[in-house]
Amino acid sequence: MLHLLLVGSRPDVIAQTCAALATRAHCHPATTLAEAKAAIAAHPLDAVIMGAGTPMAERLAIAEAALTAHKGCAVHLKDKSSGPARFTHWVEGLIAFHHAMHG
Repeated sequence: MLHLLLVGSRPDVIAQTCAALATRAHCHPATTLAEAKAAIAAHPLDAVIMGAGTPMAERLAIAEAALTAHKGCAVHLKDKSSGPARFTHWVEGLIAFHHAMHG
């Protein structure tokens, strides 16, 4: 099962996405840079998935921390155009991609 760090500015969207993925991934939610860094330090991670509402400077800091701590980790940044309503669907597509690439 994949270990995912989901980062977003909307706790409700992150919680909804984690609940939807519960049977397919270990979800580690974060809504702040501090929470993300704590999750990076505490858990193995296969991927970090960040919503567009997180400021770019924070997204870059999270990406750097994750890639430094977890050599095989992927980082995905969502665009703003599809909005928060499509976040869960987008993450589900990324899970399918990871499974196709890594079995």
